[in-house]
Amino acid sequence: MWRNDQWSATLESLNPKDQSLWRMTKQVMRVPTPSSPLVTPGGITLSDSEKAEALADKLEAQFKPVTDSSVPAVIETVDVALRSYFLSPASKPKLTTPNEVHEVITGLKVSKALGWNGIPNRALKHLPKPAFFPYSPISSMQFSAPITFPKRGSTLE
Repeated sequence: MWRNDQWSATLESLNPKDQSLWRMTKQVMRVPTPSSPLVTPGGITLSDSEKAEALADKLEAQFKPVTDSSVPAVIETVDVALRSYFLSPASKPKLTTPNEVHEVITGLKVSKALGWNGIPNRALKHLPKPAFFPYSPISSMQFSAPITFPKRGSTLE
C-alpha cells in the first residue's frame, strides 16, 4: 500500500514545464543493456561471479611477483638512465617563425570555444600578419602575454 502511495505521489508531482515528466518517462522506457559474455580459455562465462573469477585469474597470471635474480641490476640501469636524463641540461627550444604562427592561427576552427585568454578564434583569424611577429619566438605556440579585447559597447582608454 505504501509503495502505491509513493508511486502515486511521484506521478502527481511530475511537471512538463520543469522537465521532470520527460526524465521519468526516459527512466521508465530505458531498457537495461545486458552484460556481454566473456570468452575465456575455459569457455564462455555469463554470470557476474564467473566473469569476476575469470578477470581475477587473468590479473593473477599477468601480475606475478618478479623472482629473477637480475632485477637489482635492471633497477640500477633504469636509475642511472633516469638520473642522467634529469641531470643533463635542457636543449634550447626550436623557435617558431611568424609564418608557422600564421599557419596555426589560420587552421583554427571558428566554432570552437574561447581560448584561456578569452579571445575567440574568429578574432585571431582577423589579426593582421604583423601582429604575429611578437609571438613567433614562442616555441609552445601559446601566447605568453595576455591580449585583451574591449567588451562590446565599451570604449578604449
